[in-house]
Amino acid sequence: EQKSGSTWTLVHSPNPSSGQNQLESVSCVTKRFCIAVGQNLIEGHGWRKITEVWNGKSWKIVDAWPTTFARLQGVSCLSSRYCTAVGYYAIGKGPTSTLIEQWDGGKWSIVPSPNFAVTDAFINELNAVTCVAATDCFAVGEFALMNNRQFAGIERWNGTLWKVVSSPSPGTGNLTLASVSCANAHMCFADGD
Repeated sequence: EQKSGSTWTLVHSPNPSSGQNQLESVSCVTKRFCIAVGQNLIEGHGWRKITEVWNGKSWKIVDAWPTTFARLQGVSCLSSRYCTAVGYYAIGKGPTSTLIEQWDGGKWSIVPSPNFAVTDAFINELNAVTCVAATDCFAVGEFALMNNRQFAGIERWNGTLWKVVSSPSPGTGNLTLASVSCANAHMCFADGD
C-alpha cells in the first residue's frame, strides 16, 4: 500500500510466478526510490528470494534468485546506490545459513556473512537490518542448535566485513530478534521474543 497525504491506497506489485508471493520488508530513500524484498514459494521447489524496485510510478522485479530455498527478510537503504538486504538460504535439505546482499544501484551482490553457530546448528537466520552509514550496519536474527535451543544473534558490518557480536540471552527459553533500528552507531534497539 502507498500513503499519499492522509490516505492509504493499494499499489500493484508484480509477482515473479504463480505460487505464494510475500514481500517482507521495504526501505525508501526518496519518493522515487524504494526497494522491497521477500520470497515466493513454488510448489514442490521451495522458497526463492525476490526483490522489487519502486521508480516513483510502479514496482519492477529486479531479481528473482533461481536457487531454491532462499529468503530475504529485511532491507535498509542509505541511497538509491546503497542498500543491504538480509535473510537466509539452504542447500538441499541442509541447515540454513545467513544471507546478506548489497545493492549498488543496478544489481545485488552476495556479501560473505558468518553464521552464528558453525557446529551443531540447523538454523542460522537473519530477520532485519539497519544501516546508519555505509561502514556501519547491524543485522539481527536467531540460530538454533540440534538440541532445539534457540538463541538471538546480532551481526555488525564495519564497511569491510560482517562479524558476530555479543547478544545477551535472558532466561533459558528460545530467543529470536525480529527487528532493529539505530539512531546512530552508538544507540540501537532490537526487539523480538
